[in-house]
Amino acid sequence: MFKWILTALCTLGSLCVCLPRYVESRKTALDWKFAGTACALPLAVYGAMHQGGRAWFCVAAIALSSAADVMLEKQFMIGMALFAAAHVCFLVGMTGLQRLTALQPIVWLVLLCIVAVLLYSWRRRIGSMMLPYAAYAALVTLMGAFAVGMAADRSLAGVIAAVGGLMFVASDALVCKGLVMHVDKTHHWITMGLYYGAQLCLAAGCALR
Repeated sequence: MFKWILTALCTLGSLCVCLPRYVESRKTALDWKFAGTACALPLAVYGAMHQGGRAWFCVAAIALSSAADVMLEKQFMIGMALFAAAHVCFLVGMTGLQRLTALQPIVWLVLLCIVAVLLYSWRRRIGSMMLPYAAYAALVTLMGAFAVGMAADRSLAGVIAAVGGLMFVASDALVCKGLVMHVDKTHHWITMGLYYGAQLCLAAGCALR
């Protein structure tokens, strides 16, 4: 029962408290952005305390993502590197909870193709940043593929983690769009809603096992 209460509280804090304040506020937007991601930390810690081992890498991933949220606004490339490190941690954590099958490479290839089409369509706007963007896209789609692999055991936790991985890929694609072209406030709501939801789902995938 406790894990479900904790999941509900973390979700409410992130999506119902931090998300609207981040989108609507100006002076404290960065604080709320950080807090929205950090709301998933208690859930990840709870899961790691019960799973042990590599599950602690999921805690590290969310902590790195929280730091990256802030750093992106100050030193973009450092923030991007922190997010890359977070995805590596998610990968290490998830590989300890599943077997490698044909599913992960197939999903990765599909996600790579989708992202490649998007990057190609935005190539003129991306310009000289194409190489780091492409490298990051390869990493986040790999993480998404391994998250989808969590659903292979047909458990609720695995399905939730899979949804989280796909939400992360979608969120990052929207972030890229927002960086290369003008977007409205609705775009920010959707992007950050997907992002916070992804962090919560990945943490819950560990906590609810």
